[in-house]
Amino acid sequence: LTAKAQSADGNQRFFTILVPRPAAEADQAPPLAKATEATNGCSATVTVGGKEITIAFRDSSAERLEVAGFSTDAVAIAIWREVDGTKSGVMAVNATSISRQGEVLFSSENPADGAWDLVDGRLVVAVAE
Repeated sequence: LTAKAQSADGNQRFFTILVPRPAAEADQAPPLAKATEATNGCSATVTVGGKEITIAFRDSSAERLEVAGFSTDAVAIAIWREVDGTKSGVMAVNATSISRQGEVLFSSENPADGAWDLVDGRLVVAVAE
C-alpha cells in the first residue's frame, strides 16, 4: 500500500481505521466509515456494532482540537455513543482539558489518558478498588 497526502503547511499524514470483524459476520452489512469535520485535526466516524465512534487526532499542539462538539488539548480523542442513544462516552490521550459545547468536562494540571462514560452530560470515572 502506498499513499500520499500533504496539507497546505507541507506536513504529511495518513489516517487509517482498522475495524476487526469476525468471519461469522461476513454476510452482514460492513461497518460504515466517513470523514468528519475537525478543526486542527483529522477525524472520521465509524458506525459498527450498534455504536457510532468518532476518532480524531490533533494536528498542532499550539491549538485545541475541535470535533463533534468537543474541544480538547488531547493528542487524540474518541467519542462514542450507542446508536439508540442510551449510552455514550469519551476516551482521550494526553489531555489536560476536555469541554463540550463550552462546558468544561475534564481539567487536570497534568496530562492524562482515560476513558469516561457520559452520564447526564457529565464525565463519570469508575475507580476499581
